[in-house]
Amino acid sequence: RNADPARGIAGDEAMEPPSGPATASISSTAPAPMMAPDLGGCGARWVPFPADFVLGGDGFARLPAYATTKHVNVKERWRGRPLAEVLLEEFGLSGAYLKEAAAAGRLLVNRCPCQAEDALQNGDLITHTYTVEEPPLRDEAVSILAESECLLVVHKPAGMPCHPQGKYQRASLTEVVRRGYLGETWEYIHPVNRLDRQTSGVVLLAKTRKGYMLLSRELGEMQKLYVARVTGCFEREALGRMAAGFAEQRPLGKDAARTEEPWVVVSADIDVVASEPRGFVSFMAGDEAFRDAGWHVTCNLPLRVDKHRPGQPLTTLVDLQEGKPATTHLRWLRGFGDGSSLVLCRPVTGRTHQIRVHLGALGLPIVGDVLYGGISALLGPVASAASAAASTAPGAVANASDASDGEAPLCLHAAAYAVWARRPVCDEAGAAGVGCGIRHGASRGEGASLEGVLPLPAGVSALPATVVYRCLRS
Repeated sequence: RNADPARGIAGDEAMEPPSGPATASISSTAPAPMMAPDLGGCGARWVPFPADFVLGGDGFARLPAYATTKHVNVKERWRGRPLAEVLLEEFGLSGAYLKEAAAAGRLLVNRCPCQAEDALQNGDLITHTYTVEEPPLRDEAVSILAESECLLVVHKPAGMPCHPQGKYQRASLTEVVRRGYLGETWEYIHPVNRLDRQTSGVVLLAKTRKGYMLLSRELGEMQKLYVARVTGCFEREALGRMAAGFAEQRPLGKDAARTEEPWVVVSADIDVVASEPRGFVSFMAGDEAFRDAGWHVTCNLPLRVDKHRPGQPLTTLVDLQEGKPATTHLRWLRGFGDGSSLVLCRPVTGRTHQIRVHLGALGLPIVGDVLYGGISALLGPVASAASAAASTAPGAVANASDASDGEAPLCLHAAAYAVWARRPVCDEAGAAGVGCGIRHGASRGEGASLEGVLPLPAGVSALPATVVYRCLRS
C-alpha cells in the first residue's frame, strides 16, 4: 500500500503492467490465464462490496451496526473463575456492561440467566448477544486473478483480514467474496495461504474441501515473492556490523550446530547495487526472481512467537536460543529520494511476521510497520546485544510503542505465488528441476498433480508443471 497516496509502493515507477493492474501468469513466455470479462476494461474481475456496505465517498466502505450472537465454550484456563473476571480479561467487557447485559437477557450461561460472580465450570456455554460495529475497510475492491471450480486466486487489498477474526467478521476477505461474488448460499470458502491484515497481494481461496486438502498439502512447497518498501538502504558496512553482532551471540550445548550457517549473509554484489537499480515490474516480469542466485542479503535469524496477551497484537521475536529456524532472501531493487528503498523478499520458511521481523532486525523496517518499526521493539533478550551494532544503521527508527497511528498503511505486498501443477518424478538422488528455474523440494516417487484444482491458462489444454500467479498492483 501507499505511504504517500500519490505514489505507489514502488514510488514514481508505474506498478501496473500494460495489460492491467492485476495479472496471473504461467511463466514469462506462456499465455496469461483465462479471465472472465472485466469491469471497466481493467484486466481483472472486481468483487463488489456486499449490499449492506455503505460507500461514503471518503475512501472507506462501512458496515452499519448489526446484532449478532456468539457462543463460547468455557476454556480450561477459565474454570473456577468468576464470569466477570474472565469476560474482562479475555474480551474487555466491564463489570457495568456485564450487569446490564445479564439483566437484559443478552448474556447467558448454559442458556440461563447469570450473575457476575458466578464461577465458570467445565462444560459451561456462554452466550452473548451484542451489537457489532466493525471497523471500516478501505474502498478498494477485491479483484479476481484466476478461477477454477475448486479455486479462486484473488488480490486482497491492505487492511482487510483474510478470514473473520476479532473485530472483523463480515468485513473480511472470505466473507466479502462469499457474499459479494459467490452468493450467500455458498457453503465453503477457505484461504489456502494467509496474509497479515495490513499486507496486500495474492491469496488462494479454496472453493471446495477437496481443493483445500490438496492445496494445503502443497503449501510448504509453494514459493512466494513479496515486495516491501523499507526505511533505509542496503549498505555493506552497516549490514556487516549487524551480521558480526549476531555472530557473537551463539547458542551453546545442543543448539550449537545451528550456528554453522551464519545468521546474516551479505553478498559482495551489494557494493554495486546502487548503480544498478531494478524496477519492480521489470524484475517480476520473468522468473529470475524465483532463482536461488542474485540475492544481496540472506537472513537466517531464528524466530519465536511471543506469548499472546489479550488485547495486544501478536508479536514475533528474534530468539537465537529458542527460536525456530527462519530464512528470508532479500534483494535491493531501487532507492528513493526520501531515504527509503524497494526490496524484493523471498521467505523460504513461513514463520509469523517473518519478513517484517527480519527486515526490522536488520535496521530496515517496513514503511508503516508500527509494530516492528524499531530494533528494541522486536529483539528478545538474548539478541538485544547484537542489535547494538545497528544503532547507527541508516533507517533506524523509534520503537513501535512510540507510534501514534496503529493503522498506518503497511508497504508490504505479496506479489507472486508459484504452485506445482504436476510435481515431476525425482531422479535417484531426489533432485527435481523446473525449466523456468523455479525450485521446489519434491519427494522421490510419483509426481503429485493439481491439474483438477488450479485454473487453466488461456489457449492451452493442460497446465504446465509450475503455475505462477502474479499481482503487480499495490
